[in-house]
Amino acid sequence: MIIIIILFFGLALIAFQYGQVSTIRTMSTYFSPPEQPLPPNIDELLKKDYGRSKYFDSHGDIKISLEKMINEKYFIEYSWVTGNESYLGLGLIIENIKRDKLIKENFKSIWIEDNLGNKYMPLPYQSIIDFPKDYPLGWKQLFYGKFSPLNEKAKSITIYFNYNDHMFIIKDVEI
Repeated sequence: MIIIIILFFGLALIAFQYGQVSTIRTMSTYFSPPEQPLPPNIDELLKKDYGRSKYFDSHGDIKISLEKMINEKYFIEYSWVTGNESYLGLGLIIENIKRDKLIKENFKSIWIEDNLGNKYMPLPYQSIIDFPKDYPLGWKQLFYGKFSPLNEKAKSITIYFNYNDHMFIIKDVEI
């Protein structure tokens, strides 16, 4: 009886592992554009360079990277509240490459400029939090901030982030 149970759980584990790989392979095949060649095997698909942004600037031991950009278009009309609540949200990763402790007070200012020359100052919704929240590493922080909506004709932005008495400039971020 014990041998049958062990065989059953062994087959279930093998089927589960095969199902995960098969699902990833099926999804990558189905959702790939036709002009993009498929990776030669699943290992190549899983070797992507996740967690590294192509938009970053570094100086000394500090690196500032764009984690995410949100272009939220939101208009509210509810009883006594009416208005355009649209915004551009930025998430930046601040990290010390040598893994030394970061200090939140080193953040001085941030603003962005679009490719048309318009300058946008942050709305009062901004914060720097330790990463992760529950057991902070100390050498990594996340910045979240909101800005007024960009000009509709803008194609890219440049982020100016003043941290630790240095101006970090992240150029040509596509919108």
